[in-house]
Amino acid sequence: MYPCTLSLQAGENAIFQFFNQSLWEGISREPENFWEEVDFFRNIIHSVKTFCKSVFDKYNILQSTKSKLQSWMNTNITSLSISQSKWNSQFEVTKYDCLLIATQTTTFRSVLTNFSFVEIPFVE
Repeated sequence: MYPCTLSLQAGENAIFQFFNQSLWEGISREPENFWEEVDFFRNIIHSVKTFCKSVFDKYNILQSTKSKLQSWMNTNITSLSISQSKWNSQFEVTKYDCLLIATQTTTFRSVLTNFSFVEIPFVE
């Protein structure tokens, strides 16, 4: 290996060690129910992924044309309701949220162009 490569690896390792130690020191200062909150958050992530996958699979939305996107926008798909907990307020995940979650940054502009003819309702 070249000396330059070794020094870069040593630097990357030192940065990792610093931030890893900072992370675990911060976690150790959290309340006892920290891992309960982490598990709760993981369950929310799983629920949202499952809901969004079912929405996309049902309508094959990720492979759609403009006309299919238009009809999908007009469907009455129920939203996913996440109940209030000690860590969050109650909130809804809609098909619009799923679309935004699934959109890669590089394709976001393309999706916005396809949806420019559709008015997406504002949800508070």
